[in-house]
Amino acid sequence: SAITARTYGEVAVSQLESLGGAAAAEARAYAAHFHVVGSSCSLLMLDSEEDYLRRGITGEDVAPVKTALAAAVVAREWAQAMETLGDPKQRFLGMLDQLEGLPGAIATALPKALRTRVAALPSSAFVVAPAPFRTTVRTHAAVPAAVRTGLASGRLGYDLAVTEAGRREARYGAADGLKALSTLIEQNPGDLTLARDVAFSALAWKRRADAYHLLRRVTEKRPWESPTWLSIARCLDELGNADLALVFYELTMHGVGVTRFGALGQVACLDYSRLLRAMADGTRPSPLRDYAKERLAAITKQAGVREADILVVMEWNTDRTDVDLHIHDAAGSHCYYEKPGTPMGGVLSADVTTGFGPELFVLPNAKTGTYTFGAHYFGSDALRTKARSKIYARIYEDFGRSTQQMRRVLITLEDKDSRVDLGVLKR
Repeated sequence: SAITARTYGEVAVSQLESLGGAAAAEARAYAAHFHVVGSSCSLLMLDSEEDYLRRGITGEDVAPVKTALAAAVVAREWAQAMETLGDPKQRFLGMLDQLEGLPGAIATALPKALRTRVAALPSSAFVVAPAPFRTTVRTHAAVPAAVRTGLASGRLGYDLAVTEAGRREARYGAADGLKALSTLIEQNPGDLTLARDVAFSALAWKRRADAYHLLRRVTEKRPWESPTWLSIARCLDELGNADLALVFYELTMHGVGVTRFGALGQVACLDYSRLLRAMADGTRPSPLRDYAKERLAAITKQAGVREADILVVMEWNTDRTDVDLHIHDAAGSHCYYEKPGTPMGGVLSADVTTGFGPELFVLPNAKTGTYTFGAHYFGSDALRTKARSKIYARIYEDFGRSTQQMRRVLITLEDKDSRVDLGVLKR
């Protein structure tokens, strides 16, 4: 019977496949004849005779034979496609192609000279591998009851998740903190505000590669948000991936003309010029060294600042949010958006009321005394309820010098029209 014959075919194919080598061809013949699906043959059918001809599949006009041939050809095509998809370099170049095809101000094209150099980089330059997650909290017994309830229901609240993440990070380390926060992403995989939110925590906890991949998800859907490109460039810069960091700094520069992003252009140039200088003088060895030398003068000029006694950068993670930077200096002056200059020579960048910031304060020559930094949170988009706004600030002392010190500050904003302290610096 047909059933008996098919069973015989399955047994025959299985035995032949186990032999390997020359038996493989005979196994494929049996598989095609008996319509047996296995590692030797798939019953893939193409849509039309034209599809067979286009792939060069000819021979007997017998469906099983054609089926086996089609499976072999399409399998080869898939293998080639997967080889491309599995190559981080090809994926990255594909992203650049997509960016160049976007309309108007969203288009983010690299200079041709740089694109050629990037294409010549090895695939290893495009790999950003997060450090393994070695966590301490592994059982329910170590998790507060309220968190266990939220996890069991699949509706762990934002505030509870953030509180639990902070507890774990302080007690066990960054990996445990991020593991707690990851539940927010799992519950809301399409929420890009949450992705950016968790990325800011990862940055503050020095899990930069994790932040990189979260921020890349954001740029795939929102390529016009230039502050995200800058955050990615910093991640890569601090990870030591100078080549890829340079590319993302360049991508950032294409969005600096958008006025709602405040001092983005100058802040990007401050960070970028430091990287270019290190690449140009060989401190950061790179195949892109010649390009770095070519760009250094222009980017340094755009930065406007080479050194400063005090420099502060403040940005935040939510769009349509108004946060103001405030500085009280050693002479008693209060610098903020209504008084952006101080007698001591401090300068505050333009006020940002919509967007992600950044706001920048630069004091080239600071007198001896105490400096305090704070932020005034006016409010944000009332329609956004899943995540709170977070301030991410960097406070530099002796910026641009060998004695440079930098302090990171991450603060979750609670109530609208509230004020928060960012820190104190004594000189």
